[in-house]
Amino acid sequence: MAQSKHVQRLQDFYAHFSLDKLAQLGEIYAPSIQFEDPIEKVEGIKELSDYFRHGLGNAQSCSFHFEHVLEGTESTFLVWTMELSHTAINKGKMIRVPGTSYIQFDPDSGLITHHRDFYDLGAMVYEHLPVIGFLIHQVRKRLEYK
Repeated sequence: MAQSKHVQRLQDFYAHFSLDKLAQLGEIYAPSIQFEDPIEKVEGIKELSDYFRHGLGNAQSCSFHFEHVLEGTESTFLVWTMELSHTAINKGKMIRVPGTSYIQFDPDSGLITHHRDFYDLGAMVYEHLPVIGFLIHQVRKRLEYK
């Protein structure tokens, strides 16, 4: 089944996510957008722009690769892998973080009214910090089924 233009527009927006793309937020998201991820919950397009600006501030690159899309009439579920190179994480080396997004669209405008991301914050940030990363690795190792 072909994807709607709204879902395709969203995927194109995040394919090469950067500060330059933030000017396009109003073409993707409704002014009253509710966005939530493991780090933050924000409401409104200005707050979302500020949040993204902060997160992308020291990013060398950020892209999303979409593996699966389950599209309904007013909501969509996307499975993706984020590739991120950020000066504050893993010494700037590329990391890959799998995740999913639940998206709700306004039926009239096609703009996103609700966006919730699910991903492992530990895999994204904590595991790449010198002391904490070592401790998390040790805990995970003990919890592994062998």
